[in-house]
Amino acid sequence: NSDLDAGAAFVIGNDDGIGNNSETDNNQSSEVVSSSQENIEQSVGQLSSTLARQVNKYDHEDEKHPNFCKHKKHVFVVSNSGKPIFTRYGSDDTLPTLFMSFTGLISFIKSMSDDELIEIVAGDHKFVFLERGPLYYVCVASTGESGQLLRGQLEYLHAQIYSILTSTIEQIYEKNPSFDLRSLLGGTETVFNSIIRAASGSPTFLLDCVRCLVLPPTLRQEIAHVLHAARCDGLLFAILMAKNQLIHLLRPKKRTLPFQDILVLQNFVASNTSLKNNESWAPICLPKYNSKGHLYAHLSYLDENSEICLVLLTPYPDKFFTLRECRESILKDMNEKKLIPRLEEAIHARNYSIAGAQVPELRHFMFLVKSLGQMTAPQFEAPYLTRKEQKQLFRQYQHVHTRLCGPQPLQIYFQVGKQEAVLGWQTSEFELFATFSVLVSKPVAITSCNRLLRWIKTEEQRLFILNAPVW
Repeated sequence: NSDLDAGAAFVIGNDDGIGNNSETDNNQSSEVVSSSQENIEQSVGQLSSTLARQVNKYDHEDEKHPNFCKHKKHVFVVSNSGKPIFTRYGSDDTLPTLFMSFTGLISFIKSMSDDELIEIVAGDHKFVFLERGPLYYVCVASTGESGQLLRGQLEYLHAQIYSILTSTIEQIYEKNPSFDLRSLLGGTETVFNSIIRAASGSPTFLLDCVRCLVLPPTLRQEIAHVLHAARCDGLLFAILMAKNQLIHLLRPKKRTLPFQDILVLQNFVASNTSLKNNESWAPICLPKYNSKGHLYAHLSYLDENSEICLVLLTPYPDKFFTLRECRESILKDMNEKKLIPRLEEAIHARNYSIAGAQVPELRHFMFLVKSLGQMTAPQFEAPYLTRKEQKQLFRQYQHVHTRLCGPQPLQIYFQVGKQEAVLGWQTSEFELFATFSVLVSKPVAITSCNRLLRWIKTEEQRLFILNAPVW
């Protein structure tokens, strides 16, 4: 198909992006503080002090409560010895039988066939299992999502847990299989619930990428210069973000920050409202970068009314004041150049309209540049104005993504539903998910997507970070 060939020639970006999703080299092991049970306890104590405590309104529910089974997605974490660790609904103290049942079921399958239990389907419900070291993750969902997607969501929860505890917990369980991990996780439930919601409904988690704030190229370049000029001794990464959108990132030339780690870090910031009021110093593990130890994060908003958060990462636990000075340098430079009001204006402006692409048949789209690990999407417009309508459309994107990127990948997949038609298209360069009226045919949809690709190419400097500052 000549139309498909045109899309295959589409290229954005270069090798100077913000990171990648691959495991990074072993030399980075020296750039984290290795962890033992003792310093994990100390680090979690520091971390918990930065978290705003919230009461779980579902704590009173157990298996017999009339509302317990009405929730559409349950998530449980249990150790391989049957010790409860986390539940999305109810309390781990009131559900011991359920946790033991999951452990017993997984152990039974392993003993019978030396195999891993992956998924059970029971009517409208899927029971999805994920084993990671001594931790078992279970999702029970009636949302219509595929087992592949649900396992991906459990992977993100696992990454968030490791961001607090590091992979050292595997050594703890080797020494003491009955260890109660809840003693190290007090106050972190808010972070876990937040990443479950995000992984269930955010395009960035679906596509394993980051979303950039749409900015004029000159403004983004000025911010890059400010970050680069303020680098200091001991700084590893500097990240500027707002509302789960990346503004810019500074990194060493030979170091990359995997996208999964950025999403985990963004979730930690977004779920911690107390960061708004103070500078915070928190140990955090970035599992894809290095799962064996902690980095230290200096976290602050530019001011208490700002949506802009600056995260400075270092491997050194004694660099708080150095990074504070780095933060003050960045803030001073941004104020002198009057960058903050321009950034705030971009943050509070509505996202770009689909009309700008000048593709009349198009209702909405999601577009991922694989080499950059960045995606873009326009604002929702009619007929997707309510949260329910947007969620239904996202479920369609999830379904098409599963068919396109599943065990037997396809280059193109066209699905016509009751409300819309969705085209999924992937090449070595991009993934595109585009929504049309049900009356639009597949050839017309492909032609429209090629017109969209040409528009994205002309707008790439606004939509993406093409050159992250390095040193």
